[in-house]
Amino acid sequence: MAPNTKKLRIRRAAWIESEMLYSEAFRTLPRTAMWMIMCFHEKVTWTYTKVGGRKIRVRNLDGLTYPASESEAFGIPRASHYRNMDILYRRGFIDYNHRGGEHRRDFSRYKLIEDWKEWPKNEKTLNDKPPMKGLQL
Repeated sequence: MAPNTKKLRIRRAAWIESEMLYSEAFRTLPRTAMWMIMCFHEKVTWTYTKVGGRKIRVRNLDGLTYPASESEAFGIPRASHYRNMDILYRRGFIDYNHRGGEHRRDFSRYKLIEDWKEWPKNEKTLNDKPPMKGLQL
């Protein structure tokens, strides 16, 4: 029996630009990685700031979390979750704000970036990731 995913649903619109939708970087993603990037876009919050006396709606792309337990609840195995996160990082869809792992409940926080526009020529390597917190052997 599948776990209850009702509490994990955000019920917010996932805004994906048409430029990203038709890009080669997005179209060649595995199906589960597409699902994960859409979930990231669903988690984006909107804030209002005043600019010149007017209120402007601004997207907050920092501080997004997506734990492996959430992927497992939607049927994506833990190993696929970490592989997809690496793919999304290398292609320039996400970047790390904070790489967790030092303590229990210390989780990674991500931000959405637009490096996918130049994907084939500037693919990141996994060595570019910030180091994990905690014990390094």
